Amino acid sequence: GKNGLSHPTFDDPIKEKYKVGTNVFHDEYGSGVVVNSVYSEENEVVITIQFENNSRKKFLPKYQENSLLVIKE
Repeated sequence: GKNGLSHPTFDDPIKEKYKVGTNVFHDEYGSGVVVNSVYSEENEVVITIQFENNSRKKFLPKYQENSLLVIKE
């Protein structure tokens, strides 16, 4: 983005829902925790999840909300 402002300034509900430290459960990969949350060049939220087996995977939660369940403590 121009001026280094590559992300929206409003509170993004998806970024808020999947913020770093959020516990999640994925249909295929099981339990994990969000360890990173950034914006892509297209201003899509991209999260990195570290799963219990120590694998890390990136997701676009906008398209995968049905597979990524947020676990409330």
